[in-house]
Amino acid sequence: MEFWSVGACPVCASAGDLLALKPIQSNFVFFYCPSCGVAWDEISSVVDNVHSFADFAPCGATRANKADLEREGIESFILVVRDAPEDILIED
Repeated sequence: MEFWSVGACPVCASAGDLLALKPIQSNFVFFYCPSCGVAWDEISSVVDNVHSFADFAPCGATRANKADLEREGIESFILVVRDAPEDILIED
């Protein structure tokens, strides 16, 4: 499955990608690392505020698309191919 990513997770570094997701009940983009389970609503290299997936998407999430990232003003992202995280509901 293809996901847009904003790079390596600042918590687990090269072990995980920060995947761009959208809660199914909302239209904002958040970032989730399936390797360590940490989520953010902003991109930062400083780990001073962390959340869980459920904090942003208690009902599940869908993959953010390129237009979503551009709308949020995010300029640097890459396409990654990986299995869908099994611990969260991804609906497309």
